[in-house]
Amino acid sequence: MNRTRGTVPLILLTASVLLPLTGCTNDDDRMWELSHEVTQASRELVEADAEARKEIVEIHRDLQEERAGLDRQHEELEAERREIAAQRHRDPLIANALLTAGLILGALLPLAVAFLLLGQHFSQSDDDRLADVLIAEITAPDSPLLPAEREQRRLPGPDEPAEPGDDGDADSEQPSEAG
Repeated sequence: MNRTRGTVPLILLTASVLLPLTGCTNDDDRMWELSHEVTQASRELVEADAEARKEIVEIHRDLQEERAGLDRQHEELEAERREIAAQRHRDPLIANALLTAGLILGALLPLAVAFLLLGQHFSQSDDDRLADVLIAEITAPDSPLLPAEREQRRLPGPDEPAEPGDDGDADSEQPSEAG
């Protein structure tokens, strides 16, 4: 519909320009020439219109491609913005969780060391306990397991009397009881 509106005035304009130029020839010849020129002008106009429409369609297609590219870039930018916003929300939570975990580990470390030390103390075997008791019994000053201290024999001094039964022989011993 748009094409016919623009074509009719153009045809009339072309006809009005060409009619006075035809001169005084036969009306039929003039009509034929005029008709031929109008047809030629209409054909050229239609071709130019078709070419212009092709260009418009190509420009429109390019515009749509650019718009689609811009939409895609906008979506990527929006997704990146959402990711950064989520990361900004998540980062303090992670930092707080790490800090809390560090504090808990710091508080539990002394307890773990104490537990390990107590565990080693209570995990002594019966043999180790028996050895500890025997060592305590043997090293006690009044231990029944050690022989009583004997008086050390010594040679009498010049002003001390000799012990009875001691004739000065170091090799002679009292007879022991035979059993």
